[in-house]
Amino acid sequence: MANIDLITYIAEGSAPYAEFLKKTAKAFRSGKHTINWRFMVSGNTNIFPQGFEYIGRTKQERISSSYNHSIAVNKSLEYIKSEYVVIIDADIALLYRGWDDVIVNELDTGVSCFGFNRPRENFPSVFLFSFKKDLLNKVVLDFRPKVSLNEESVNRYYIDSEAEAKYRHSHIKGLVKCDTGWKLPMILKGDGKCMDCVLSKNPLHQLPFSSAGQKRICLKKSEHMCEWHYNGKIFGTHKQASRAHRIDGFYGRIWRKRINMYIKNEYGFTL
Repeated sequence: MANIDLITYIAEGSAPYAEFLKKTAKAFRSGKHTINWRFMVSGNTNIFPQGFEYIGRTKQERISSSYNHSIAVNKSLEYIKSEYVVIIDADIALLYRGWDDVIVNELDTGVSCFGFNRPRENFPSVFLFSFKKDLLNKVVLDFRPKVSLNEESVNRYYIDSEAEAKYRHSHIKGLVKCDTGWKLPMILKGDGKCMDCVLSKNPLHQLPFSSAGQKRICLKKSEHMCEWHYNGKIFGTHKQASRAHRIDGFYGRIWRKRINMYIKNEYGFTL
C-alpha cells in the first residue's frame, strides 16, 4: 500500500470543480492506497473545497493567471508528506478504474514523472503531473511559465538544438509554448511518460454527445473537454477555461452530462 498526496489548486470559482474531481477520483480509486486530498490557494478566494486539507496560500501576482497558478504549484512542493505525489488541476475528472494504482505502478518502473501531456506536446504537464517525493532531492522543479508583464498569453519559440528536441520528444523547429511547466522536459532531461491528449474533434474521443447540437457546441472549442486515454479507456478529462465557466453554468453542465453518459455506458452508474 502506498501513500499518495493528491494536491490541487484553488482560485476564484474552482472549489466546486475540486469537489467534483474528488467525487470522480473516489468513485474509481483502487482502494489499495491511502490518498491525502490536499489543496493550495492561489489568490484571494475564501471558498474552499470540502473534504480537502488546506496547505497554504500564495498571493496574486500582477502578471497572469498561469503565472499565479505556477507560484502556487511551486510553493506546494514544500509541503509534500507522502512518497507519491499527484499534482492535478481542479477542473479534471478521473474516470479510470484503479487510476491511483496505475500511477503508483508507472512510477515504480523508475520513470521520473507520469501524467497528462498538452496538445501537440509529449511530456507530462501540470494538468496531471505525478512523481515520487525523492525526485525533489535530485532536481528543482519549476512550473513558472514565460510571460510578458500583465499579459495572459505566454511566450513561444522554435527549438534550435538537438538536445532540446530530444528532451522534448520533438524536432528542430518544433514549437514550444512556454506555458505552466514548460521547463520540465529540460529539467528532467526527457525522462517522463505521458498519456496523449485526445481532443473532442478526434475520432478516438470517447465522451459521448447527447445531441448533434451539443456536438456542434463542443467542437467549436475542441480542447475544452479533451481526454487522456490509458489502455484504450478514458483516464481523465479536462474542463479547460473553467475560470470563465462555472461548474453549474452552461459549459460546466455539458461537461458533467457527457461524463455521466460515459460512466453510465462503461460502468452502469452515474455520479
